[in-house]
Amino acid sequence: MEVKRAPIDLKKFVVPSVRLETIPVPPDRKEKKLPPLPLDLDFNVFAVPNEPRLLRIVVRILANGQGKLPGYRFEIVAEGLFEFATEPSATDELKREETVFFALPLLIHSTRAYLLNLTAAGPYGPFALPMPDVKDLLEKKRAADAATKAKDSSA
Repeated sequence: MEVKRAPIDLKKFVVPSVRLETIPVPPDRKEKKLPPLPLDLDFNVFAVPNEPRLLRIVVRILANGQGKLPGYRFEIVAEGLFEFATEPSATDELKREETVFFALPLLIHSTRAYLLNLTAAGPYGPFALPMPDVKDLLEKKRAADAATKAKDSSA
């Protein structure tokens, strides 16, 4: 079967910042399985000046931010540089759709793979970042952006 290329491709993946800590299991804890870690994920999408086919996405993931649960506590910032296969004449709506369906999940998955490797030799073994519901993330991001715009316009 011939493989058709996706309309957007990851050209570069970098992790400019990562902090990883281990939170010890309290000695009186009976349960052997670690609890699921609370996650906070945010992302931003940036145009690349003078490069209409390029797009930069930065994702920040914070796990166990309060450090109250045993296991890992981490914050990671990852960045992906993506190139659209279509010419710059593509509509903004098409680019937004391609970003949603291809770029953001790919960046999150690349970050997940990085974390798996980083934690593989850790005391709790590899941490598999759960794959988030991208549709839910986008809805929350749109709502947060709308609230920020409303706040800025009323100030």
